[in-house]
Formats: sequence, structure tokens, C-alpha cells
Amino acid sequence: MKWVLFVLALFFTCMLQLSRQEFSAKALAPVKRDNIGLGPYWFEGKAEISHYTLSQNRYRDVHPGEAVLVFVTEPFLTDKQVKNEKGQLENSTTVLKLNAIQRFTTGIYDYSVMTSVFTPEDLKRYPHSSKQPAVARIGVGKLLCKSTRKKTSIR
Repeated sequence: MKWVLFVLALFFTCMLQLSRQEFSAKALAPVKRDNIGLGPYWFEGKAEISHYTLSQNRYRDVHPGEAVLVFVTEPFLTDKQVKNEKGQLENSTTVLKLNAIQRFTTGIYDYSVMTSVFTPEDLKRYPHSSKQPAVARIGVGKLLCKSTRKKTSIR
């Protein structure tokens, strides 16, 4: 189940990126940058919210629902893997945070899945997303999982 949630987060991220790019060999070629190129738009202290109609396959049927993507930048403590609320610190970097939320009903249970991905802006120092927590609430219970990257290992 952990991998399903992780794949869903990657899927939402990829779909958003592909919807903003033209399909061409140049657009799909790897880009080498020192940072993810966040311009001043992302540092106005506001979030970008996108709302989609969802068709979710579950129990051999397709169920209607909604998907919401929330993007925001925030300071992030790389050693503690939490938001930095203490000002400029050496172990702090700016991350682009994605909260991907899916809600749908199967007729039996209500499902609500939230996956977050924290991607540092400074790709030279932090070349990979550093934290991917996920929470799923399914009619009869909850599932919590988290993947974190510390230096060269993933936990």
C-alpha cells in the first residue's frame, strides 16, 4: 500500500508537469540545473491550488471524485525534515511542497488520500525530493506512511 501511495504522488506530479509542457523531444529531454528555477511568483507567500474531477478505479468499477493539488514554497530543516519556523539557519533550504488530495466514494466506503512531496529548490546540494509522507483514510481505518531521504539513504 505504501508504494501505491508513493506512485500516486509521482503520478500527480508528472501529470501536472506534462500538462504544462508541449510534447516534443526537447521538452522531454533531461534538464540539468542547479535549482528548479522558482521565480518570484513562488515567493509571494501564496499557494497555487488546482482542482480536478477524478475518476478512480476501485472494486472493479470507476467511481467519481475530486483531486486537489496544492503547491507552496516554504523553508525546510533538512536534518529534522520539518518546516523551519526559526528564521535563517545553516541546515535550512527552500522546498516546493505539493499536497495531493484525492477524495472519492465507492458506495461502500469514503476514501480520502493525501500525499505530500517536499522538493528542495537547491538541486546542487539536494538533488532528490527529501520527504514523501502519505495518509489514507478508508472507511474502516487509516494508513500512514513516510519516505525520507537522509544524505545517501532512504528510510
